[in-house]
Amino acid sequence: MALLSVFSVLFAVTQSIEVIFGGDGMELIQTPHGFRPSKCIIRHEENVEITELKDGSGVYAYYPGSQLTKFFEADPDCIEDWHALSDTNTSNLKAWEDYAYFTTPEEMGNFTSTYVIPNESPKGGSQLLYYFIGFQNNDDPGVTIVQPVVNYDLSGQYVKGWSMEPWNCCPAGQSHTGKNVVMAPGDSALAWVYAEGAGNDVVIGMSKADGSDPTVLTVKDNNRRFDWACATLEDYSATCAETNKDPFACNNNVLTSLKGTNVSPDWKTTGQAICNGGAVVTNSGADVAIYGQDCPSRNN
Repeated sequence: MALLSVFSVLFAVTQSIEVIFGGDGMELIQTPHGFRPSKCIIRHEENVEITELKDGSGVYAYYPGSQLTKFFEADPDCIEDWHALSDTNTSNLKAWEDYAYFTTPEEMGNFTSTYVIPNESPKGGSQLLYYFIGFQNNDDPGVTIVQPVVNYDLSGQYVKGWSMEPWNCCPAGQSHTGKNVVMAPGDSALAWVYAEGAGNDVVIGMSKADGSDPTVLTVKDNNRRFDWACATLEDYSATCAETNKDPFACNNNVLTSLKGTNVSPDWKTTGQAICNGGAVVTNSGADVAIYGQDCPSRNN
């Protein structure tokens, strides 16, 4: 199944939660961009705007709802971990199983999609499945990623079953994630990434199909140039039978450049994985269906 990150890990199961330790003894958590030390993951309980200080000393988080501000100091271990994830090669940033991807012809602005959650709840013991669209800045030093993510979790990290939240890796070496919203089999959700270019904001957001229950993570004064897009399944601790047989759909995908022009995605897809999973592209690239197992023939 999904490959591990650059870390040597030891698995120990405690009740339903998988506790994972790196070679340096730090507890590692499964994220949508690989294993990360637990102390490097910042979870926000409401919509949030984050600003990384120019000197890299930390991140300010402002919560528009409560009008509170918090400061999260940079940790050298988290910075080192992020460099290890991003500097070696892009495969170390992600432990992905089945996905579609393409290098964009110019710097990207927006990526929107309508998610349709499989009408199933895969059985199992402790699997964690992540589904998302995303942008990466592959031509910048230190690859990072922004992701509106749907989870299917039996590991104990989230509520049992389906839920969603936005993610951003990795200001000041930290992984920030927005408030978690509970979903159900067969639900639809709106997902978006709005980027305004280097020195401006990036908004990663999601809501239910009717616009209710929005969860939004805004990265202020961002300094990234997005030039790579994906639609992905990442899985942890899952056998083939513990992944989705019905497709997770990323439909009505719309991508625009920073200049505002529409970009037709030239998707490439992963080959048949160990479980015969994969991504199927239809509707001239506007729809991507992701299968954890028993993927039908592709139509690229």
